Amino acid sequence: MPISDVVPADVKAEAQKIIASIESGEFHPFTGPIKDQNGTVKIADGVVATNAELASMNYYVEGIKAELPK
Repeated sequence: MPISDVVPADVKAEAQKIIASIESGEFHPFTGPIKDQNGTVKIADGVVATNAELASMNYYVEGIKAELPK
């Protein structure tokens, strides 16, 4: 995945490391703890969210300041 040349070299290098670790399976970006906006743990610490859990998410994660559309 190409990263723009306007991205600083150190940031680009870190992003490339993370991309490589995801591709190798070493890191999964949806590993808990994952909390909803209210701080409720939805995916426990160390647990990788399943595809079904990701597809059925009906909440925003901690730090998102918006309401779900109704």
